Order: sequence, then structure tokens, then C-alpha cells
Amino acid sequence: MALESGMYDGKQYGLPWNTGSIGVIANSKLLEKAGIKKHPTTIEEFEGALRELKGLGNGIVPYAAATKVAQLKDIFPWMQTFGCTLMDGDEVTIGDDASIDAVTWYKKLHDEKLIASDVDRFDARALFGQGKAAFYDDAIIGKGVTSAQSKDKTLADAMQPMKRPVLRSGDTPQALLWGGVIAIVKGKGQDAATQFALHTTSDRATTTEYFASRALPPSTTVGLSDPKVAQDTFTTEWTEKITDTATGSPFWQFAQNAQIEEAVAKQVQAVLVGKSKPKDAMKRAGEEVAALIRR
Repeated sequence: MALESGMYDGKQYGLPWNTGSIGVIANSKLLEKAGIKKHPTTIEEFEGALRELKGLGNGIVPYAAATKVAQLKDIFPWMQTFGCTLMDGDEVTIGDDASIDAVTWYKKLHDEKLIASDVDRFDARALFGQGKAAFYDDAIIGKGVTSAQSKDKTLADAMQPMKRPVLRSGDTPQALLWGGVIAIVKGKGQDAATQFALHTTSDRATTTEYFASRALPPSTTVGLSDPKVAQDTFTTEWTEKITDTATGSPFWQFAQNAQIEEAVAKQVQAVLVGKSKPKDAMKRAGEEVAALIRR
């Protein structure tokens, strides 16, 4: 899994330094308040949980999902959850039935006020930190960032990694691989650079010290088994529940990745605000992404 983060087209270009993912974080205190005894595992259960949470009132946004263009790339794991591969070989698959179903579902959550308008990662962290959101998407560092900003000093204990709900029982939960790699450039100093990379990524004391300061999990089995890492329940559960099935974006290989994400995000937002139908928007998104890739 970790090696894949530094691999392209079957070749290893970098050594994994820290390996995590972007997934769903749940607030156990709000779930308990709504009478939800376990994390929802399917889309159907997730919808039911969101409606229970909405019933709490008091301005709660059940799921602080991304709805601003800047962070609407978060829709990709949901598209994959519904069965869209995003790409199949060299072909862009956005615009297929699965992507349309995913955006139609997202629009339903929006219309039922189970998610809110104009939310990005920073807004989501703020809502979650205020106890106004039960679920949101973030990287593994989200626990430290969000709890540090919150006035509720017990929030960190209530934050739980959650597997992204699946369409059907037995499906693989989707998550986006996230972390850092160290690449070595061939030329003068490459031997010293190699030694540095090996030490930084595999020396147990070094990776443990880095984890202690940044809360970013080591990429090696030995590093993860260090007591200072293993005793961190949040990190251990995150690795097992989210990073274990995380994959990289098929669009990362393209220099136009940022433009691709923006093109799709704008079409999804157009659906959310009622300016476009899911089928039309995803067709346009797929065409725009294909055009960007051909540049």
C-alpha cells in the first residue's frame, strides 16, 4: 500500500515517508446524542443516521461535506463508492450512470439539508469543532487541527475514524491515499541523498519522533509497530479502517490535475445550486476532463 504512493506506471520514483489518507471522521458524542449506536456502513444506513442527527436541531449540519468548488474534489470517493472508476485505461468514465447516481445522491443530501451550502475543509473543521457537525472529511491530521481549534477540550476523545459507507454490503470502502514521499534525483550528491532518504523513511527512532511531532503515520510495518505509534488508538484505527483500502487519484499523473478537479467541482456545484441536472453536468464534466487530458 505505502509503496504505491511513490509509484507511477509500474516504476518506483519515491520512498514513502509517511502514509495516510483522506477519509471520514465521526463525532461520537453527537452520534450518541442522536441514539446512533454504531457507525453506518452503507449509504442507506448513512442517510438514516443523517436524518436522525438533523432531528437534533440546534443548527446541526449532520454531514459537513464539501460543497465549495475549492474542496469539491471530495466527491471523487463518493463517485467511486457508487461504482464510477473515474478513468478506465485512457478513457474518462465521469459521465457514466454511477457518477450521475453519486451526484444525484449528493444533491438529495443538499436539498434535505443533511449537508450545507458553501462548505470547504476549513468550514467543516469549524463546524465539527463547534459540535455542529457529526461527520466530515479530512486527512488523518484533522484530529489535531480540529480539536486544537475547538473550545471543547474533550472533542479529541470523541473523534473517530469511520469507514466510508458503501453502496452495497461487501463493497470496498473508498478513501483517497494521502502522504509524503522522498524522491532522489540522479546526479551529484545522489549517494548522500539516498542515505538520507533511507534513514528518514525507515529509521524507527526518526519516524517515531516525526510521528510524535506531526501525527503522520510511518510508512513501514516496523514504524507502525513502535509502541508510541501503536498506542495511539486514533492512528491505529485510521490505518486499519481508512488507509487500508485507500487509493491514489487516477488524475494525479496529469499536469492538469488541479484544472481537472476544478472542472468537475464546478459541474457538481452547478447541480447543487439547481443550475444543471446531474446527467447533463456529469456529461460536461467528463468531456472537459477528457479535453484537459488531451492537451
